[in-house]
Amino acid sequence: QLCVVHEAFKLVVVVEAAHAWARLDLPLLNRFEKQVMTAKEVLSRAQTAEATALADFVAHVRSECEVDDLTKLFAGFHEAMLASLVLCHWARDETEEQETVEEEAEAGAEMREAASNGISDTIVAGDAVGGAPAIA
Repeated sequence: QLCVVHEAFKLVVVVEAAHAWARLDLPLLNRFEKQVMTAKEVLSRAQTAEATALADFVAHVRSECEVDDLTKLFAGFHEAMLASLVLCHWARDETEEQETVEEEAEAGAEMREAASNGISDTIVAGDAVGGAPAIA
């Protein structure tokens, strides 16, 4: 049954390329504009430079080892692997940076709270005899 949709209605279908060509009907595929997106297409300039440096390293290792098939050198190697590695590395770095910022914000909030309670000049030091902390 047909239904009425707004003339500005857009539909985006995201599917793995191999799945699209192997399992989707051609009339369905023909109705859509097809865009292939790989990890390489979403890299920033800095990330592209990093991926290029990795590719140079891989080429150097390949020539040193005199091996044609990169899967013999790097388990699971495929065309998009280097771009994916760069994206994962950057995502991890951003997560760690965000966690550091959050920890610093929490520490700053605790210091402001302590200062507002009038205990900003409190010093905690080890006791000379027993090593237990003492508040001065």
